[in-house]
This record gives sequence, C-alpha cells and structure tokens, in this order.
Amino acid sequence: MDDVTTGNYTAEFWEYDSRTGRRWNLDPKPVVGISQYATFNNNPIFFSDPLGDTTHLVIYGPGYEKTSTNQGSVGDAFKKNAEVLKKKIESGSDFDKTKDAVILVYAPNAKRFLEAVNKKYSTGKIASLTVFSHGFAASSSNPDQIGGLSLGGERAGDVRPDGTKVTNLEADLQLRTYNSLEVNGTNLNKVDNKNFDPKAVCTFYGCNIGGVTSGEMGPSYQWSMPMIKKYSFAQNFANTNNLTVHAFSGSAIFKQKNGQNYYDGSMIMYIDRKTNNTRLSTYTPYQTPIVSPPPK
Repeated sequence: MDDVTTGNYTAEFWEYDSRTGRRWNLDPKPVVGISQYATFNNNPIFFSDPLGDTTHLVIYGPGYEKTSTNQGSVGDAFKKNAEVLKKKIESGSDFDKTKDAVILVYAPNAKRFLEAVNKKYSTGKIASLTVFSHGFAASSSNPDQIGGLSLGGERAGDVRPDGTKVTNLEADLQLRTYNSLEVNGTNLNKVDNKNFDPKAVCTFYGCNIGGVTSGEMGPSYQWSMPMIKKYSFAQNFANTNNLTVHAFSGSAIFKQKNGQNYYDGSMIMYIDRKTNNTRLSTYTPYQTPIVSPPPK
C-alpha cells in the first residue's frame, strides 16, 4: 500500500481512516455536537460498526391487567403507538430499506426487554431505542431506589418467542415480584451498551421515567436536581450506557383529539393535555439534565 491508502478501511456504508480516526465520507445521520466525520464515538477499540447499517428498536409493554384508557386497554394503546412510529421511521427520507430495519418488540417483563436490547440484529447496532410502557420514579422495591420501566408482566396463555406458553403460576408470580417485570436498579447493568451505536438516542414514553419536575401535583412535589440525578431512571440509563436519553419528567398520557386517543408514535405529559405538545427532558451521561418546566 502507498501512503494514501495505508490505514483506509471501507465497509458497506462508510469509509474510515484509522490513522486519523475519522471517516472519509460524511455521516448521513449526523448528531448535534458530534462531527459528521467522527466514527465509533472516537473510541474504535471499544465500539465497532462493521457495515454502517441501522437498527431502530421499538419496544412496547402490555400495561397492567386492570388499567385502561377511555378507549380501552393501555397495552393496546402502547402497541398502536409503536406500530405508528414504525411506519413513520420507515417512511423517513434517511431510511434505506436495503440496509435499515425497524424492529417491533413486545416486552412484558424485564427478561424480554433485556433480550431485545441485547440481541445482535442482522441490520447492525441499535441506532435508536423507543419504549412505550408504564414508568415510575424512585422506588423502595429495588436496592438503588432508582425509578424504572414497569412493563406489566406476562399474561397467562401468552406464547413466548421460543414457543413456550406462560402458565397461570408464572403470570401470578410476576405480578407479585416487581423485579421480574421492572427494568430498574437491580438489572439496569445487564444492558449491553456495546450493542448500541455510540450515537444512539433512547426515548422512553412513560410516567416519571425522567423523575418528577412537572409541578402537576404542586411545587412541594417537585424533585430537586440532586434527586433527579440520583434517582431518575433516564439519568441512570444514560450514565450506565453512555447514551443520550429523552424521557418525561412527569406523568404521561396519550394524545387526545375530540375526546379520543390518537396515536402519532409519541405521547405527552399530563400537564400538556391542552396543547398536545410532546415535551421530553434530555439526559446525557453524568451531566445536569435539561428538564421541561411546567407550561406557563
């Protein structure tokens, strides 16, 4: 090789110069604050991207058995939102059907959630993760007391991806043992962050996953910033996995139109029910969160 080509690597969707640690071509999916010539989050030893293709993972939980919206099951509503989001991503101008994919996953408990985020997909690393589920703020049900995702538990009679059927005993046990249906401080460290693109963005649509700063229950209920940084699931997920996370800093509901739920692949906080504006707070690793204040 001559001096020009030494150290130049070409994958299916990117070109990389190992001498400079930079792309030769621009990243077609830029992230604010990161150069379009950057690769592997500037850490090619820890991260890898063999092809440069993209996996979008959309996960939805079942809700709880006795929880409903004014139009039916919360779990059905989570699923409808997930399906709408899948279509929106696939219709985007930067989605390439020849190399990208949107993976829709039903995850009723922590085990199924972890299987989904840790799976090696043929379309490459996870570039975006979106989750529709119940959520909660600080909890005494796990050692770290941080918030989490409350997925609802498997239903008796459900058939798992491996073909086994959920028994009545298994379903009842999950409803009585929170850590089997929650993603929280007991299992958050089981997420394989190497399975994510280093520039991946994670969005969690669910109540209080980012903490409690909305003021919907009065000023005295709002968390201080130290509490958010310590107990917020979104902040802990960002810290643990070195990823950017968006989540609600208050309780969440489905968007409404003429008194009916409607699904556009997102949700809103309860305090934004008059505007239907989706206002997510942003959490980055070990940084002060940018939280959405109450509407004026």
